Amino acid sequence: MAVSGINLSGLSGYDFSGIIEAMVNSYKIPQARMEDQKTELTTKKSAWQEINTKLSAVDTALDALKKSTTWNATTATTPANQTYFTVSGSGAGVQGLYNVNISQIAKSETDVSRELTNSSLAASMYAALGTAYSDDGTASNWDFTLTVNGTEKTVHVLKSGTTGGAEPTLQDVVNSINRSGAGVKASLIQTSSGNYRIAFNSTQTGAENAITFGDPNNFLTAIGVLNAGGEVDDYSGTGLSDPALGGKIQNAQDAAFTVNGLSVTSASNTVSTAIQGVTLTLNAAGESTVSVNADSDTALKAVKTFIEAYNGAQDLIAKNLAYDADTKTKGTLLGDSMLMSIQSTLRQKVGSALGTGAYKFLSEIGIGTSSADYGKSASLVLDETKFTNALTADPEGVANLFGAAYGSEWGTGGGLAAEIGDYLDPLTKYGGVIFDKTTGYSDQIKSISDRIAEFEKRAETYEENLTKKYAALEATLSGLNSQLSWLTAQTSALYSSSD
Repeated sequence: MAVSGINLSGLSGYDFSGIIEAMVNSYKIPQARMEDQKTELTTKKSAWQEINTKLSAVDTALDALKKSTTWNATTATTPANQTYFTVSGSGAGVQGLYNVNISQIAKSETDVSRELTNSSLAASMYAALGTAYSDDGTASNWDFTLTVNGTEKTVHVLKSGTTGGAEPTLQDVVNSINRSGAGVKASLIQTSSGNYRIAFNSTQTGAENAITFGDPNNFLTAIGVLNAGGEVDDYSGTGLSDPALGGKIQNAQDAAFTVNGLSVTSASNTVSTAIQGVTLTLNAAGESTVSVNADSDTALKAVKTFIEAYNGAQDLIAKNLAYDADTKTKGTLLGDSMLMSIQSTLRQKVGSALGTGAYKFLSEIGIGTSSADYGKSASLVLDETKFTNALTADPEGVANLFGAAYGSEWGTGGGLAAEIGDYLDPLTKYGGVIFDKTTGYSDQIKSISDRIAEFEKRAETYEENLTKKYAALEATLSGLNSQLSWLTAQTSALYSSSD
């Protein structure tokens, strides 16, 4: 009788890799929980860091509210059609109307040579020196000195080396003046076809910046800046048209003007000392007025900045403390008692009596809480009209409400700035309460990270041991499989022979 064979399929075909993977995953369940803890702590730490940034912005906004310059700021204006001067302000001017009468603006000195060409320059110097240009590397026989405001500089007339001639050119002379650092700017002006004058112009205006020339080599005399007596001829009043002559065509002078009848002089046309908090830039002789008036925009901007910072902080706090019953989602710091305390304390401080002036509550000057948002972030809203009216009626009272002493540099030590600032400072400063909070999270995160790293090593060892164990089992089963195959073959052969 024939036999179909022996079925031993249960002794092979196991997925040992899958078994090992499942066992290792089960072993790592505690590690997964630790990873979740680490993620949660990291998220909370980041939330507190963001809250600290928002609260610090509130503290910074309070700094502007403490400054008296925020509340007594001014703006300076002039009639639209006047061009004699322009004004700009620091925002700290004294209110009033100022009459400005400019008799002269500040000017710098300008001196010129006679008309020259490169060849006439060389010829003039040869005639003056009786010899050609020479230069030992540090000084030449064309050198001269310039003195401005008490400082003397030597102009070393240096040949550029690229001119092709034996002597310096007109441009070489100009370049030598400009690199001397003498406070004089030189230029080459073409006055007629092929003819040029060298112009010497002091870089600063004012009588103190007049130019004094020193001419040890007769260079300046040879080119006509100085006359035969070594003096500068003054053509500032008449003008200079004779090409054979040189000299002074503009005197250095101070600006001279009056402010409400009081005389003022200045070496510069930019004057910031004549009217407190106002900078005048003088353009031409003439008379006009400057109006310095209160600038409520500066205070309004500072208040808006504070409200924006406060609302930003409260919005973020509300978001972190929120719970949505419909979606069952919760904020990162839901139930955190410290954050809940910050939220309620800030609300209480902006709603309580503040300051010592005529105004005691923010609501009296147009700052209130949004009723539509109450119970969430309790945002502040600003009635600009009411605020501006209050500031116009009693600027000192509004300033005191925020903690600024109107008309003096320092704050009153009270008001909103002190109430909220004194509360926020120990919270937000480096090493403060929130810093300690985030540091605590960092310590916990590090501790869990260390435990995770240690557990990962144990999991690796566990996986290695499983792999070795099942590899041995696989080898054993493979051997049994081979024996089974041989036995099956022998049995089949036996039955075949019996048939």
